[in-house]
This record gives sequence, structure tokens and C-alpha cells, in this order.
Amino acid sequence: MSPTSCHCSTPQFYNLDYMPIFLFVKFFFSSQRTRKIFSLCSLCALWLISCATLPTQSPETIPAPTLAPALIAQGRAIYDTNCAICHGARGEGQPNWKIQLPNGTWLAPPHDSSGHTWHHPDFLLLDIIANGGQSENSQMPAFKDKLARDQIRAALEYIKSFWNDEAREIQWTITQRYPTPTPTPLR
Repeated sequence: MSPTSCHCSTPQFYNLDYMPIFLFVKFFFSSQRTRKIFSLCSLCALWLISCATLPTQSPETIPAPTLAPALIAQGRAIYDTNCAICHGARGEGQPNWKIQLPNGTWLAPPHDSSGHTWHHPDFLLLDIIANGGQSENSQMPAFKDKLARDQIRAALEYIKSFWNDEAREIQWTITQRYPTPTPTPLR
């Protein structure tokens, strides 16, 4: 599976919302009938295979490791100082966070289980915290010049404490499947 964009313009690893549109375009703009049928069947098969391997549907989730209490305590202090103002004291996000503002930006999403933070692997979450929301519609600032690498990791550990067990296991499974190192080095 390759990443596609979710509404926050960060890669999401199992969003197939645009597959029906792709199938329609592929089928109706192909020049030969045989190619149309073959293409449609091939794409349907690929779509079904990718749906069968979605982390939320896989019975093979990997149990998440126990969160470290000392790291959570350190992360809470960092989160309260730097993140809670936008994302809320318990990661609840801003009201109406799914509605795009008139200027094209989005409000801060929740980091608890009701949001989509847990849909992303660790390397991506660490990168977003360090480098900010790197799209034009994000208000997320970069923290790489303000927080050290260990502080960013501690903040993420605290954010993970907001998630229920199912969300933690799914996120850990995604992290294990996509263990790519952070694209931009943290300091």
C-alpha cells in the first residue's frame, strides 16, 4: 500500500476513498474493450487485496508495548506547555476540527482516539511535530528549533496515552509495517 493524503495533507496508509473514481476513469478512457475489462478486473482485484490488508481489519495486530510512565510524565509537561493550547488538555482537539476554515486552513484535530493521529506511524508523527504541518492548509508550527529529539518523543508517548487499547495496537502495527526513519533529521 502506498500513502495517500487525508484531509490534513499528511500521508495516511489505508485511505482508498479515491479508488472508485480511479476505476471509473481507467475504465472509460481506455481505448480497447479487452483492455477495459482486463484493467477493471485487475484494479478490482488490487483493491480487494489492499482492503484485505487494512490495519483496522487485520486480525494480526501487534500488541502495543507498555507505555513508559517516566516518559509519559515528561511528555505531559512538554505537551501542556506546547500542544494543549491547540489540541486540548486531553487531546480533544478544537471544536469543528473537520470543517475547513474560510482561509483554507484546518483547526487542530484531536489526538485522542476520536481523531486520526493514531492512523499514522511513529516516524510520520515525529516528523510532523518536528517540522510542523508542511502543507499550505496546516496551522501546525514546527517544534524542531524549540524541542530536542527526546522531548518530541516524550510528547508523542504522552499523546499515545490518550488512545484506547485498540487504537494503540493498530497504530503500533502501522508503525511496525512502516518503520521508515524520519525523513528530516530531528536535532
